[in-house]
Amino acid sequence: MASNKYCVIMAGGIGSRFWPKSRQSMPKQFLDILGTGKSFIRHTYERFAKIVPAGNFLVVTNHKYKDLVLQHIPEIGEKQVLCEPIGRNTAPCIAYAAYTLLRENPDAEMIVTPSDHLILNEDDFRTIIGECLEFADRHDALLTVGINPTRPDTGYGYIQVSDDHAISKVKCFTEKPDLELAQTFLQTGEFYWNSGIFIWKVQAIVEAFRKYLPEHHAMFSGMMRALGTDSETAIVGVPRHLDRLRHHGESRQRLRPLRRFRLERRRHVGLGLPARPQRPLRQRRPRRGVLPLRHAQQHRLAAQGQGGGHQRPEGIHRRGHRRRADDMPPRRRTEHQEIHRRSKVPQRGQTHLTPMKRMPFHTTALLRRFAAGCFLVAGMLSCSAPQATFTNPLRDGADPWITKYDGRYYTCFKSGRGIAVTESDDMTRFERERVVWQPADSGAWNSFNIWAPELHRLRGKWYIYYAAAPVPGSPFTGQRTGVLECDTPLGDYRDRGMLYTGDNPDGKTDNIWAIDMTLFEHRGALYAVWSGWERQRDTDATDQLLYIARMESPTRIGPRILLSRPDQPWEQGDHIALQEGPSALRHGDDLFIVYSTRGSWSRHYKLGQLRLRTPDSDPLDPASWIKSGPVFTGNDRIHGVGHASFTTSPDGREHWIYYHSKKDTVHNWGRDVRLQRFDFDAAGNPRFGQPAEPGPYPMPSGTPIHAN
Repeated sequence: MASNKYCVIMAGGIGSRFWPKSRQSMPKQFLDILGTGKSFIRHTYERFAKIVPAGNFLVVTNHKYKDLVLQHIPEIGEKQVLCEPIGRNTAPCIAYAAYTLLRENPDAEMIVTPSDHLILNEDDFRTIIGECLEFADRHDALLTVGINPTRPDTGYGYIQVSDDHAISKVKCFTEKPDLELAQTFLQTGEFYWNSGIFIWKVQAIVEAFRKYLPEHHAMFSGMMRALGTDSETAIVGVPRHLDRLRHHGESRQRLRPLRRFRLERRRHVGLGLPARPQRPLRQRRPRRGVLPLRHAQQHRLAAQGQGGGHQRPEGIHRRGHRRRADDMPPRRRTEHQEIHRRSKVPQRGQTHLTPMKRMPFHTTALLRRFAAGCFLVAGMLSCSAPQATFTNPLRDGADPWITKYDGRYYTCFKSGRGIAVTESDDMTRFERERVVWQPADSGAWNSFNIWAPELHRLRGKWYIYYAAAPVPGSPFTGQRTGVLECDTPLGDYRDRGMLYTGDNPDGKTDNIWAIDMTLFEHRGALYAVWSGWERQRDTDATDQLLYIARMESPTRIGPRILLSRPDQPWEQGDHIALQEGPSALRHGDDLFIVYSTRGSWSRHYKLGQLRLRTPDSDPLDPASWIKSGPVFTGNDRIHGVGHASFTTSPDGREHWIYYHSKKDTVHNWGRDVRLQRFDFDAAGNPRFGQPAEPGPYPMPSGTPIHAN
């Protein structure tokens, strides 16, 4: 099965911070600077090759480095190397890869990584990346990986988070603060170094481009037809396509004069190389918003108390006329002064040490634009499991029922002597709980023994189907099925009376025992399925069978038809044989009735299923259904699983089963409620797996973050 996991390696930099070892003809990502026998880019590939198949790598680089990439990563093909005609900033690089993947695989999950990281504990790192992929897949989130800061370093970007969870909402990004601000960041405990590693689904990042960088979106959307084809080089190779995007984010052009000044004035970059003679500075025309080199040096000397220079830096007008910084627009003045303050000029004879990896200025600008949708994975090498989890079991209780409508989840259960409903956008929570109906104190057919209520939205209204009896306690021979009606799910329900489940629907005499009624629609018709007796008896030690009837309306039922008997060995073994708790499950055109069998008081309680042979089969014909089972059973730790209902995740991509299990192996009705994900096998049958052990589980896909 093809993998949806992709890794995009950004390898277009010229490695100027490692000059003179790193040159434009052989930048640092292709060098063995660490003396391991492998280049940086080779280490990067091998780091992610255990997560992503070789065919799912993309390397974005400058066209002149294509052969070097293929030499260092021979496992990939030429079409996996995306060649930029010119080097700009991170946004076009990521967009180029994202729109390429969108055309190839719209379900792709992207890991974006620089090509020059040093990561020592790679096993823990891969675990974190796996957790990020899972989180991004479930929540359509944009994630960046953070590193726990160990010192107030001014060479890194900082990310502020909103809480102390392993995966946190990002408040803001700050690029390379001064020392005082970096010290403040460390004291607050809310900041992490930005690693420059991102994880997201391709559709999520494309939507972010559409929303926050519409020019990028328009440009690359228009180029999508050519991406991955023979025309790609001709289209992408025209420099103006990417050149038009250079002013989005923080352009590296603003830093080039000062960066060149720093590189040429220092002797080397801490590589143990012999000192090189000073090179004369090449005169070049000052760029907009950047100090001329002589003013930068004078201002630095003045700040060090060595005299000379201006009291404040001067700016350069776009036409070359100098003007004072306080005459500049506030935004430009701030950028101008921040860039100037970070321009450290080493004294003659000093060695200027550079960190192994500094976050590019423009990368944080890209993230700042996307901050509204970004999450931080805190602590690259000390991250614990994500906090986006729920814990099984969810609560005490039995006969759980859940339904989804208009992005909200509704559960229905017995509460005291009445029936309660909850509403939430998170299926793992029971919020806005309200008792919506209370029976009469006594004397009515439904005063006692309220069992297994189910909530359904039918024909524009809400209905609750439940079982009840006129007297409390056992023997439970008086159970009948009733229906309640309301215009809203949490309103006060009206009692619409008892449903007739006997064999004389015209005269409605001699009504027969019935519980656990559920409804489903098929081919425009409404059907009811329930657990009942063949005839009314004065003992509850009576076999229970499944019956089906067509509904004339949500409150009127037609003649009953025997649908299934507990005639299989796995359905027998107790003093009575029973089938109960039916629930409809749909998957595409397939329709299933999943039901419980064996004694609900025993550890042998389990699930079986009936599958409609074809979508055109008649549900009222017992021969139209295929029985199989057991499809879900307990084990040595989780006992008596059954009485299930089904729903999908908020984004509709996952199927979930909601069921109860016994708390112990003693014959009783002490039970709790559990929730777990399931899928379908190649034949289209549900595959429920093993019951959910106690503990945390990942949240359903698409669950709103505020609900976690």
